[in-house]
Amino acid sequence: MKFLSDVCLAFCLKLEENNAYDEKKSVYALIYNSMKEEGGEWRQGNPEYKNEQMTLPLPESQLDRFLMRVHLGYPPPTAERELLSGIDRREFVNTLAPVISIEMLMKLQSRVLDVHVSPALLDYVQALVAYTRNAAAISLGLSPRAAIGLLRAARAWALIAGRDAVIPEHVQEIFASVVGHRLRQRDNGPAAVGRVLEAVPIP
Repeated sequence: MKFLSDVCLAFCLKLEENNAYDEKKSVYALIYNSMKEEGGEWRQGNPEYKNEQMTLPLPESQLDRFLMRVHLGYPPPTAERELLSGIDRREFVNTLAPVISIEMLMKLQSRVLDVHVSPALLDYVQALVAYTRNAAAISLGLSPRAAIGLLRAARAWALIAGRDAVIPEHVQEIFASVVGHRLRQRDNGPAAVGRVLEAVPIP
């Protein structure tokens, strides 16, 4: 069964290169139905075959490994005009000059850990995390990995802002990007992260 699924997935990749959308969808359905009949599992957790885009949701344990989810939105009209009228983006990448050296980047990364975090700030972060774990409307709270990522991102944000210590506002500004893809409501939808910030007072 594993050999069959590997062959079919390789075939799907080839179909994707040729934009053979309907054929690719049919092969995915064949793999899923065959593995379901054999009592097997899909590589990312037995999804229902409903999504027309064929994008399978990652399990929570894998989503938790992503530090942030950032929504870029659509470009403004002037920037989009440049995209349409400029040179090919793949060629443009080769002409880009680095804005920072590797050495400077590594130095900044090490300086993040030097940004001070007070006990009161740790209390605030822990209170936010605890609220997500105990709130009746939230079925999946924040893990220890998420708490570490939240604090690390807040330190980096403080460094970018020119501060040598983290304040609650830094945590609040990056909170949605760090935890938005991790929290789940009881109805399986994404949790409203703004409500968490409203419910937990700043110490």
